[in-house]
Amino acid sequence: MTVSTTIATKSYDGDGATITFPTVFAFFAETDIEVIERATATGLETVKTLTTDYTVTGGSGAPGSVDALVAPPASVSWTIRRVLSETQETDLPVAGSMPANTVEQMVDRTVMMVQQHSEELGRALRFPKTDSDSLSTTLPSSVERVSKYLGFDSNGIPVALASSLGFSAGTAALPSVVNLSDLDTGAYWPAADRFGITVSGTDTARFIAGGTNTPTRVDISAQDGGVRLQAAGQTNGNVEIAAVGTGTVYATADQFIARTLAEVKILEVDANGMFALVGSAAAPPYSFEGDRDSGMFRVGSNVIGFSVAGLEALRIVGSGGADVNNVSLAARATGFGPVVSPFSTTDTNVDLNLSGLGTGVIQYGNSSSWTANDSVATTLGSLGPAGIGTTTPSKWLTVKDNAGTTYFIPAWT
Repeated sequence: MTVSTTIATKSYDGDGATITFPTVFAFFAETDIEVIERATATGLETVKTLTTDYTVTGGSGAPGSVDALVAPPASVSWTIRRVLSETQETDLPVAGSMPANTVEQMVDRTVMMVQQHSEELGRALRFPKTDSDSLSTTLPSSVERVSKYLGFDSNGIPVALASSLGFSAGTAALPSVVNLSDLDTGAYWPAADRFGITVSGTDTARFIAGGTNTPTRVDISAQDGGVRLQAAGQTNGNVEIAAVGTGTVYATADQFIARTLAEVKILEVDANGMFALVGSAAAPPYSFEGDRDSGMFRVGSNVIGFSVAGLEALRIVGSGGADVNNVSLAARATGFGPVVSPFSTTDTNVDLNLSGLGTGVIQYGNSSSWTANDSVATTLGSLGPAGIGTTTPSKWLTVKDNAGTTYFIPAWT
């Protein structure tokens, strides 16, 4: 016979029905055949057993077939290989006629062995043919390879690498760790102690190591700006959100801080509560979506203001003690408005001061006065007397006209 093909393997996909699979290639004995089942989903391989999983027909120098005892399912494939034992068991006689068929079979078997090794070598890692033959292709010893990776030194010689892999630095446009189908998206090393992530060739996130009194931070950047999520300081519980910059204002222990690129703190939260910007009437820090110029702000020490349409409309003033606290209501257009004031805890007078524009004052307590255009119109003491046009009535009823003439009723019963 002749060996006219180099094929030494043949694969078939299972379908749950087919049980006969031609070998295509020639072989001599049923033991020359190896059958490997491969799970399509996982790639797991299982060597099947002769007579238990399959039988073999044909051979003796010709092709044949493998017959499965149970049809392989659609989830697997069967690969049939020719695997000859690497022996030569034919002993030719010293004298006599030349047994041509026997010699030919010996030669055919040798060719099949060569094909068998060629098929295996075709699936092996190999150095290019143009590499120098002086390069060592020997792997490091098993002792050197334990828990390490296969790598290559500066000469291209195999070496055992430490448990961490090394990569080139790369750039945002050409990251060093990528998916081969998306070469401008991945990871790179922009500088020492920094790790970058790039998407579509644009620097998107950076992890930056910190140190003593220096925050370890994560910079997340959009193409038109960025947001930094930053665990600041060296203690637990600190988070800072800020525009990407080079600022030095960081959160301290157990704080949450939000700030702008210009290091302006816009929000702070700690164990004592939540704190915001001072703000102004035009830009109150506590406002509403769609109405940013109406809300609450800090006017000054112990003074809270409320604004509407960017103008102060209400002010609450505290003296710092229990003596005086004022609430001022201001007209938006003029800045004038009423004042309601409990002056003390012992003398609970209340002023409703409608100043300007012809308005007046009403005061309740030990005495009460009504004024018009900032001039007293009527005064009533807690036990009398009463005055009209004067705050110092001398009789039970004292009346003072516009000319300054005083009239009074001394008493009645």
